[in-house]
Amino acid sequence: MSGPEGALLEMKRLSAFLVASMLVFVAARQAQAESLPSIQIWIGPNQLSPGDTVTMPDQVPGKKGYPVSFDISNAGTADLILEGRRPVSVSGSGAEQFSVAVEPSLAVPSGEDTSFALEFNPVGTGSYSVTVSVSSNDPDTPTFRFTIAGRGVPSAPAK
Repeated sequence: MSGPEGALLEMKRLSAFLVASMLVFVAARQAQAESLPSIQIWIGPNQLSPGDTVTMPDQVPGKKGYPVSFDISNAGTADLILEGRRPVSVSGSGAEQFSVAVEPSLAVPSGEDTSFALEFNPVGTGSYSVTVSVSSNDPDTPTFRFTIAGRGVPSAPAK
């Protein structure tokens, strides 16, 4: 077919091809979007949200603190990769009073979890507050930050 009828038929074929190509592209993007990691951090039965504050038990300066355990779970459908040599970091004024006592695993498969523990060892009395950051490949929360606070308290008087 030639002439206007042939051109019209060719335009219809091209339009059908473009629509089909767009549908394939959209379906591929949806499948890709559905396969993402999703970080969650828990302390016991409580899920943290970015910006939350966790209070450590009071601690007597100079005495070894007790590790407080946190769970990192992956609620997504792709592996959660914790990034950096030390993906859990503590920063801010007074950061030297806190330490990562147990490091988490670097890869967390979908539906799985890993743990890390923080320890509070103040050198003096007073209140301390720092930021804990967990870096990962979660596209929505690449760095999950929360605050941790603790108080160095004087030892009880001897009886």
